[in-house]
This record gives sequence, C-alpha cells and structure tokens, in this order.
Amino acid sequence: MRVEQIAMNLLDHPDANVKDIAVYFLANVAGDCIEYRDLLVKECKILEKLDGMLKDTSGWEMELIDDVCWLISNLTKKPYQPFEDVCCLLPFLQFAINLENKDV
Repeated sequence: MRVEQIAMNLLDHPDANVKDIAVYFLANVAGDCIEYRDLLVKECKILEKLDGMLKDTSGWEMELIDDVCWLISNLTKKPYQPFEDVCCLLPFLQFAINLENKDV
C-alpha cells in the first residue's frame, strides 16, 4: 500500500487529530505538484472520499475545518477539475464560509 492510500484510509479514523494529520498531509501532497494532485484525484478518488467525509462535520475543531479548506484549495487549482467533479464540495465550503473564522 502506498503512503497516499494510507493517508486516505486515515480520513475515516475516529480520532479527529489523526484525521486532521491525514488531511494536512494530503493537502501538502496535492499542493506539491499537478502530478501528485492528479494522482489523488484520479487514482485515490479523493473527491469522492471527501464528499462522504464532509457530510458529517459535527464535533470538528476549527483546525480540521481550516485544513480541509486548504486541501480543497490545493485540489482545485489550475488546471481546474471538472465542475461536476468538485460541486459536491460546495456545501462544505458554504458551511466553512459561514463560520466565524478569519482563516477561511
């Protein structure tokens, strides 16, 4: 199993700190270069994984919300992903924007 797949599996971890570390790691990978970002999107199916993960954000700390926003930002940089693939992330972004958080 490759390291990015291990991090993807940790997105389901019940401990919020472990989940946050996995999100932070994946945001770094996605932001490093287009090839790594595309690997996460196409091979690891990270957009589908995030879609499921973001349906229940109850109990999330602000740091995890910030890191997920950073991950989404890195996943959606140019060249852009097709809108139909990323539109599932919009409800989470709306939720994050409406929080009292200066970092989002």
